[in-house]
Amino acid sequence: EFKPTEYTASKLYMPAAVRGVFTIDNVPQRVEWLPTPGYAYDFRIDTENNKFIVPLGVYRSGIERKGNIDVNIEVKNDTVNMLIVSEEIPETTEILPANQYNFPTSVTVRDGSELGGFDLEINLDYLLSQPDKIFALGVGISSDKLEVNTNISTTIIVIYTKILVPTADFSYSINGKTVTFINESSFGMKYSWNFGDGRSNSKNPSHTYSSSGNYIVTLT
Repeated sequence: EFKPTEYTASKLYMPAAVRGVFTIDNVPQRVEWLPTPGYAYDFRIDTENNKFIVPLGVYRSGIERKGNIDVNIEVKNDTVNMLIVSEEIPETTEILPANQYNFPTSVTVRDGSELGGFDLEINLDYLLSQPDKIFALGVGISSDKLEVNTNISTTIIVIYTKILVPTADFSYSINGKTVTFINESSFGMKYSWNFGDGRSNSKNPSHTYSSSGNYIVTLT
């Protein structure tokens, strides 16, 4: 006897919550780095509007995509405090002040879609004014329209402000007139070298000088 396949009922969840604590403690290691479609990537900077932006989203699981689903978005900092007490995040972590960020109070997963995206926008100047601090914020979802998977309904974002201050540093080795530069910078994404008689934008360049002599090399 043929029996139709039974599928799991749709539920709502936050993709970023699947990764555990959403820790932002480094910059993308490739300038051309792109997020996996539909999966929250770490952050982007909007210097024009002075914002540090963490893109987040709500997913509708299962095969059912019918109807608009309204989802509430709210602060869930009780979970942050629990993680500090349990030492799952550093004890020096501070709750991000409520007047330094904003996000929409709701998002809609549209008919036919599985994802509703939204942005957590943080005051960039504030983060820059707090060097080498660790801030955390809990963002959770709820809905009267569809069941929420409570195991992955809250995203804990932890931000290390040290990543906003890139520091240039390098070492080098010499073989004849060729110098190999080893980039030891912290939190850099783009690099500009001046060799004294030429330039490069490579991360770890080699440069052959046309003649012997003393050269001042700078890395920005």
